[in-house]
Amino acid sequence: MKGIQFQIISSISLSLFAFIMIVFPKLIILPIFLFALILVYGILKKEVEFKFNKILFLFFLLYIAYLAGSFFTENKEIALKYLEYKLSFLLFPILFSFKLKEKISFEIIGIGLISGTVILGLLGIISSFYCFRINNDINCFFSSSFSGIHHPSYATVFYLFALVFAWYGWKQKWTLYKNTWVFPFILFSFLGILCCMSLAGLLFFMMFLFIIILRTIYKRFNRKIFSISLLGMPILFYCLLMLTPSLKIQFNTSIDYLNEYLKNPTEFIKNKQTYVGGNETRLIMWTAASIEFKNNILGVGTGNVDDHLNERLIDLGQPEMAKKNYNPHNQYLQTGLEIGVIGLLILLGILYLCIQFSIRNKNWLLLLLIANLAFNMLFESMLQRQSGIVFYTFWICILSIYPQQFETKKMEE
Repeated sequence: MKGIQFQIISSISLSLFAFIMIVFPKLIILPIFLFALILVYGILKKEVEFKFNKILFLFFLLYIAYLAGSFFTENKEIALKYLEYKLSFLLFPILFSFKLKEKISFEIIGIGLISGTVILGLLGIISSFYCFRINNDINCFFSSSFSGIHHPSYATVFYLFALVFAWYGWKQKWTLYKNTWVFPFILFSFLGILCCMSLAGLLFFMMFLFIIILRTIYKRFNRKIFSISLLGMPILFYCLLMLTPSLKIQFNTSIDYLNEYLKNPTEFIKNKQTYVGGNETRLIMWTAASIEFKNNILGVGTGNVDDHLNERLIDLGQPEMAKKNYNPHNQYLQTGLEIGVIGLLILLGILYLCIQFSIRNKNWLLLLLIANLAFNMLFESMLQRQSGIVFYTFWICILSIYPQQFETKKMEE
């Protein structure tokens, strides 16, 4: 098995990897083991070579930071669980540092991603209809009722990335990416994004669409039309929010809570003693996490975040919320509080290098992925669950180690 055969086998294994992480996340160890075996064979047959990559190395350092933080933990069981969840930060950089000499096929790998997303969506539809049959509630078709395998925030990422990947493959005229299924799949993914009802995910998707529209206008029309469009886009964006009832409610309540919080943060936190929704929870948790991070600039240790946040919540007058063990709902605060400013700088370094790398190489898929991660981390601790850890690390590693795969000329036409 040499050259093109090894390339195809490796690409198929990575396609299986992409499929399983979405549909059967608990079985992720199987494709990891399979790909590791293929790499060992490739090393023996000299089909792969070690290649140092700064982005992969920073992921490795991020895991080391969590490992170091575990020595200061007061919750060994939680720390060990986190170290297990974050093994992708260690394993993936090691595996993908051994690069195939032949080009891998992103066309094949994308099929695994897209197939997994289709199955995820179909399972969501079946689950929603079953729920609706029992409860006769339209809400069965949205949010967690629709997305049962993964939290809606992560599922939204899968649908968006698969949608763009399918469009990209069609644009690149890859053999397997035909009009007959690509455009129906794009519509299918769009509906999946809507059904997940993740406000952060929907906001990012709208911003992505507007950027694409503005880019198209810039290339095809004169500056005057582009300037008008640039001014009109925020208005259109606002109108779309107001015309979508569920988004309008979420948006307006978010603004109301933010204004109330800014007027008097202390009173806002103390007054929220009954039912506390997602927007209120985030403001309170961000406040508690920010205070704790300021007081523990070197971190509280892996697995100790919940204890410190709960103590702070009690001090802030939120004893009931402290019992729920909420995370900060912000990955930047989560990382900084847990493993300190050094860990936070490593995370920011990954984002910076990925943005720099993707722009320099015109690797728009990586740019989309890292922009999505950076945005979502403002509202969720996206790298605390395996759904986010495995997905983001897997794709960032592949897209940063095989940049030459993407033919940018066709995208510029």
